[in-house]
Amino acid sequence: MQILDLIGHLHPLLVHLPIGFLLLAILMEFWPWAEPDSKILGYIWLLGAIGALLSAITGLMLIDSGRYIEHDFFWHKWLGIILALLACFAWWTKTRSKISSSHIGKIISGLVLILVFVTGHLGGDLTHGKGFLLKNAPTSVQDVMGYPTHKASYDPIVNNDSISVYSSLVKPILDAKCVACHNQNTARGALDLTSVEAFKNGGFNGPVLVPGNSSESILFKRITLSPDRTEFMPPDGIPLTYRETRLIEWWIDSGPVWEEPLKNMDVPEDIGSVLIQLYKLDTKPKPWYETVVLPSLDSTKVLKLQEMGYTVKFLSKDNTLLDIKYAKDDLNENKLEALNEVAEYITWLSLANSNVEDGWLSIIPNFSNLTRLQLERTAVTDSTAKHISVLEHLETLNLYKTQITDASLGDIETLESLKRIYLWGSKVSEEGIANLRKNRNDLEVIAGISSK
Repeated sequence: MQILDLIGHLHPLLVHLPIGFLLLAILMEFWPWAEPDSKILGYIWLLGAIGALLSAITGLMLIDSGRYIEHDFFWHKWLGIILALLACFAWWTKTRSKISSSHIGKIISGLVLILVFVTGHLGGDLTHGKGFLLKNAPTSVQDVMGYPTHKASYDPIVNNDSISVYSSLVKPILDAKCVACHNQNTARGALDLTSVEAFKNGGFNGPVLVPGNSSESILFKRITLSPDRTEFMPPDGIPLTYRETRLIEWWIDSGPVWEEPLKNMDVPEDIGSVLIQLYKLDTKPKPWYETVVLPSLDSTKVLKLQEMGYTVKFLSKDNTLLDIKYAKDDLNENKLEALNEVAEYITWLSLANSNVEDGWLSIIPNFSNLTRLQLERTAVTDSTAKHISVLEHLETLNLYKTQITDASLGDIETLESLKRIYLWGSKVSEEGIANLRKNRNDLEVIAGISSK
């Protein structure tokens, strides 16, 4: 069997020899000064026929190696056999003077010429991938000939909370590029990619994945070969793009993971970029205010706050949360309590440079969606920290030049969502700042040059 397989692999080498002889014979058949019953022409047809027969025989041996599936090579095989037989018939006619006429020769030559081009084209598709002839043709020519120039597109993923790495991200790529040849009905290489169990079993040579090692996995090797190689996958259609290949590489190196949710995975920066490009999926953690969905706010409530001296803005035209500022020195408790009318809509609140007092800020816990609080250059003290400590989604807190001391740091440390705090110019000591950084290494503490 190994010897037959070796002989079969001579097919691509032998197939070019008869093409040369057959084209030369055809040229002589149509050459005005050539004799249609010339012995030289007969010898050329004989050499072309022998070469075509050898090519057909080695081609059949190559087919028996199991590297190709029937629907891929059906027409190439039978047209090649017909071509070889027709070349033999052309030579036979040259040995019979009674039927060796220019008329018969030209008919046979025309048929052979058509078969050479069609069979050769189908062979090129088998060796180099479907559409090889038109791969580098102008787009206008590709469109006319129906060449698939488009790239595979994938449906955007909106909700990433329930995404499974394999079924949501990897499987769509395999479905688009691989399943046509690797399914239950047509399992090329005995590999079926339509189910997880069959995928894990692999093909003729066993599993195609080496857990945690993409470079040793047959699947990854095949999709990253040179397109000129016979083993390159996929042999037909559009090859995997760099982004698709990189995603599969990461998936294999990460396990491969089958049922693991994406939210539990460590997503490298370049894979995050790939997911954005393929699925419009942004895996970066979003600020709380981008995840909140509230009904439209009554515009009269906004107008009422503006009349009181507040600056009120919506975060965007698609986000109903509010950015509210008050920077005057005529703030009072009643004005602050008016914010209760829009409490759940407030996500950014700035009372910087105002005359706000600790007691007035007892309403702060009502602002359940507050993510940014600015109290810089005010007289607030440690009492305010008690009110702030219950804010579950606070991400930024500015206490620059306030009366906050080390006594507030315990309350600040409990703010798990806090990412940045400004303590420069406050009453917090350098030792307290150092301890805060030690206890909350995930927190950016901005405390001035002397405390860096």
